[in-house]
Amino acid sequence: MPSELAPWAAMGVIATITFLNRIAGPFIMSRLRTSARVERFLDAMSVSVIVALISSALARGTIREVVAVGASALAMLWFNNAIVALIAGTSAAALWLKFLA
Repeated sequence: MPSELAPWAAMGVIATITFLNRIAGPFIMSRLRTSARVERFLDAMSVSVIVALISSALARGTIREVVAVGASALAMLWFNNAIVALIAGTSAAALWLKFLA
């Protein structure tokens, strides 16, 4: 195989594996009976992944990221709406860059 095609072949293989993994989860879970305990675990797992991503970003980030996450958290507590929280965090980061950077 020519060396120009090797990266494209690798990307194709990786994309296929990723697609199959994404499809396999719902396919397998639709065929398994889950208890209430397993449902609670799965719900908690998704939250823990989000917390891990945010905390690692904050550990490496600057005060701007802390302000953006704080704005998102306050908006979520106040409005109980994820879209509003997303807009608040993004706006806080953008305003920080506009006026303080």
